[in-house]
Amino acid sequence: MTPNDPLSSSFAAAFKQFIDAMNAEAAKEPSPLFERLREYLGTDPTKAQVVAEEFDNWEHPNIQVALDAVLSKPARRSELIGIAAQNKRFGGVTFSDLLSAGGPWGRPLTEGPVDYVNFNLEDGKVLTCVQYGLFLVTDGDDRFTVYIAGPPSAQMGPQSRMRIEIAGTRRDRAASLLKEITAAMRERNVYRGNAISLAPGQFGVQGLVKFHRLPRVSRADIVLPDGTHVQGDFTWWKWRLVIEVDGFATHGTRRGMKRDRVKDRALRRAGWRVERFTWDEVMLTPRAVRAELPTFFVEGMAA
Repeated sequence: MTPNDPLSSSFAAAFKQFIDAMNAEAAKEPSPLFERLREYLGTDPTKAQVVAEEFDNWEHPNIQVALDAVLSKPARRSELIGIAAQNKRFGGVTFSDLLSAGGPWGRPLTEGPVDYVNFNLEDGKVLTCVQYGLFLVTDGDDRFTVYIAGPPSAQMGPQSRMRIEIAGTRRDRAASLLKEITAAMRERNVYRGNAISLAPGQFGVQGLVKFHRLPRVSRADIVLPDGTHVQGDFTWWKWRLVIEVDGFATHGTRRGMKRDRVKDRALRRAGWRVERFTWDEVMLTPRAVRAELPTFFVEGMAA
């Protein structure tokens, strides 16, 4: 058949009628989830007011901790349900797409499993985040749906972004809830106070952000410039004297000895005198310790 062939035109018209009829029948198929949303919102979901915002993928853990805090407030209730759809995490499907007649792929809106993804945080902590799901939120007389989509997967590149869409009968109330979530993201930021490294060229959040564990540093490990705080077991500014009492468990190690030498040199350069005694010396032979202390200090303490 050629494009101008009457048989070709007839076949194309018949095939189009067939597709239209199939879509029409699919649209007539009842959707329990759509009806549930209609009853929940008190209006046709396709006429709800939707407020949306997109976020960089590395904000996903912050969004989760913010949702946990905001949705658990007193007098506020929420239920999380899943949505079944083909390639839902990769097609950039919006909430309006899901609500359209027949759904985005010619199928009615149906309930399915909630998709989760784990994020590795500091000290081996794991935060489980909603990757794809729908919250039904009740706040007094207000009812909202909070649609969470993305990021699609750990392999997706930086062009993919995650999305929050809040639908309700009042746009101002939906916008207020979204603003509350973004404020909680800043307040509860999972990266704050942690040592992290960034690898912008990597795919996925887990490759982009890495948490690092730093060694614990006690106050006794820190020597600051002259005129600021000096920390020792016993410190007297009047005589610029530091007395350290060393236990074997802390100061008898290679690391402890090295740290003590560095600290002593820094203090002496700053004009301080450092005297070190072992714990046993202080506890068992205090007179001998006293005899080794500077005369000006002994006399000054006795005055």
